Amino acid sequence: GVRTDVIGPKKPLEGKVNAVAGEIGLVVISIGRDDGVMEGDEFTVFRAGTFVAKIVIDRIDAKWASGRVLVKKDDPRVADDVSNHIFVSGQKSR
Repeated sequence: GVRTDVIGPKKPLEGKVNAVAGEIGLVVISIGRDDGVMEGDEFTVFRAGTFVAKIVIDRIDAKWASGRVLVKKDDPRVADDVSNHIFVSGQKSR
């Protein structure tokens, strides 16, 4: 059979930043394997609806995951929001 969980659309996931090690670009988030997070997933970090950073997950536990910062506009902080279904493609003109 075909594994649709691998090629199908991702389930929307949302969580919070639990910890940050800024000197090494590491961000720990409040959701993990039990929630459907997988290694290689990308999450957008945002604060008050504003893009902060994009991270890629490289370590997963049952209840948390951690990732490295790929792109950042600001330094992620504890309590920032994270989501795998908010995508930022560039600055919008106003």
